[in-house]
Amino acid sequence: MVEENLKKLGLTKNEVKIYLTLLRAGKLRAGELIKETGLQRSVVYGGLDELAAREFIGKSVSKGVTLYHLNDPEVLVDEAERRKLLAEKVADELKKKQQVKEREVLVYAGDDIIKRICDKNLDVPQGSEVYFLGPSKSGI
Repeated sequence: MVEENLKKLGLTKNEVKIYLTLLRAGKLRAGELIKETGLQRSVVYGGLDELAAREFIGKSVSKGVTLYHLNDPEVLVDEAERRKLLAEKVADELKKKQQVKEREVLVYAGDDIIKRICDKNLDVPQGSEVYFLGPSKSGI
């Protein structure tokens, strides 16, 4: 269940495996993670880089050896809140850019109505939509 929820939060299958391995083991070297997870070296290092960039894990260097460990899981909530704020900001910007199209309604009467409508619509910009509403065949 936790694995699926971590995937829903945007972690890949391999990142979930690395994350949960660190959860169980505490601090590990990259080589130990490779053995524990069974993932390829490049996959583990790529996953560690991504998890570190998102601040889900941390690393410490002791005597020239890098050890990886989990940060406080509250970081997951912090990231979701940052994403929500960003989404709200983008939505506001899009709303401001969204234009309401002007609509014009004209009512014509008279014997030469068809000619006047055709003449008027020759000047309509290309791509505009024009709708006509006329009387029925019976004139009612």
